[in-house]
Amino acid sequence: FVENPGDGDVPVSAVFTPAMFAELKSLMLTEGWSGIDATEKYWCKNIRDRKIMSEFIKDKALGSKRLASMPDRVTNTLNTLDQGTVNRPTVISCALADMTQMESWWAAWKTFMFEMSVQVTGKGGKVITTKPSGLLPLIKKDKYPAVTEEEEAISIPLQALCIAVFDAILVHMLNTLSPLGGWQELKRSIVESMY
Repeated sequence: FVENPGDGDVPVSAVFTPAMFAELKSLMLTEGWSGIDATEKYWCKNIRDRKIMSEFIKDKALGSKRLASMPDRVTNTLNTLDQGTVNRPTVISCALADMTQMESWWAAWKTFMFEMSVQVTGKGGKVITTKPSGLLPLIKKDKYPAVTEEEEAISIPLQALCIAVFDAILVHMLNTLSPLGGWQELKRSIVESMY
C-alpha cells in the first residue's frame, strides 16, 4: 500500500473528511489558539487535495518541517505523574483504543488530545497539568529552515491538523488492508506481551 497504493492513493479529504476537519477546528478554537482561520486556509490550499501516500505520507518537505513528526514525538507516549503511561490513539503507539472503525478511532483521538488532562514534568522539572494538545511546541523557522514564516505563525494548530491527518491515514490504511480488524488483534498481542 505504501509503495504502490494504486487506486488507494485517494485525496486526504476522503480519509480525514471535511466533517472531521470542522470538528478539529472547533476543538482548536475552544483551546483559544490563534491562527485557526489561517490553518483552515492552509488545509484547503495545501493538504486536503493531496494524495494520502504519494503526496502526504511520502512528502519529504513535510518531514523537513516536522509538522507530523514533532507532534508525534511529544504526544505519542506520555509518562504522566498521575496516570502512568498514556498513548495517543495511533497505529504507531501502544494505544489499545478501538481503531477498527474510523469513527471509534476519531472519538478516542479527540478525547486524548483535547479532553484528557495529564500531569507531566515540564522544563526545569516543573510539574504541569495540561491536555496533550497543550504539549505541542512552536516550530521555529530558525531551527527548521524549511518552515515558512506563515507555517511558523500557525505551527501549533498546523501540527494538530497534520498529526490528525497522519494518524487517520495510518488507521485507514490498516483497516483497508485488514478490514476484519486482524491488525489490531496482532497489535494488542504485541503490546500485551511487552507489559
